[in-house]
Amino acid sequence: MHTINSRKPHLPMQLDTRDLRLVTTVARTGSLTNAARVLHLTQSTLSHHLARLESRVNKPLFFRSGRRLTLTSVGDCFRAAAEPILERIDSMEQDLANSNADARAELRFATECYTTYPWFGSIAREFKARYPNVDLKLITEATARPLLELDRGSIDIAITSSRLRDRKLQVHELFSDELVAVVANDHPWARRKRIALEDFRNTQFFTYSAKPMDSDFVREILLPAGVVPQKAVGIQLTEALFEFARANLGAAVVAKWAVANVLDSGNLVSIRIGQNGIQRNWKAAWMRNHRSAKMLTVLAKLLCSTGGFRNTNLK
Repeated sequence: MHTINSRKPHLPMQLDTRDLRLVTTVARTGSLTNAARVLHLTQSTLSHHLARLESRVNKPLFFRSGRRLTLTSVGDCFRAAAEPILERIDSMEQDLANSNADARAELRFATECYTTYPWFGSIAREFKARYPNVDLKLITEATARPLLELDRGSIDIAITSSRLRDRKLQVHELFSDELVAVVANDHPWARRKRIALEDFRNTQFFTYSAKPMDSDFVREILLPAGVVPQKAVGIQLTEALFEFARANLGAAVVAKWAVANVLDSGNLVSIRIGQNGIQRNWKAAWMRNHRSAKMLTVLAKLLCSTGGFRNTNLK
């Protein structure tokens, strides 16, 4: 008597890269809502896609707890196999893009900083080694409003210390620095170890922004503290800020790393602002749907790993 094999024959699941990206993105973000933002699809589309995929696999890939999704053991095996495949595909696409020596691209960036860029050389060298056909271009006209220019498409990546709330942006944390006041050695503040925010209410001071009320120091530090300055002046050249301070015309508010060299002369003094200092948190931001998001991530990681503004002889 012949025994009948009741096991169903194995049928190919016909997986594609969309399936792989769906599972890895949901696993990373924890929900279909978050994954939909990253993949630029509707939640409904992703839900149907996931249901069809689990039907083909014939096993659930995620546990559902409200809107929260966590991987099952099968889903975790799927993710572990998918991630190196996607990395290879991304790498292959980049290699193919770089293999065309005649094709050159341009990566436009801007930073909320009117000082020099001593950190740029080492970062640019490493970036060019990875992307020889991509030219880095600093868009100085976007310095005052890099986030606005980013939204307009005038630049590809913004280096900013502003608070970011726009969900359209991909944000990569970089580093922090401290804002200090710089005054002449005969200024009334010169012998003080620190000054309070209230001291800026009626004291003339200079900031980087052309419109001082738009500067991050005024907009995000003074105004939330209830201090409305009456004598803020915008000067977009670091050297000019120091010269105005040296002439005892007021206090310059600058990054601590930018002032170290000028203090050697002895006619300028750096003073901490507030009890613990004013820290700015810098981050890189770009549009989530940018076609070269992987390349922008590489640039952001270079900025972070090298310390950016921090690793200069100006600190």
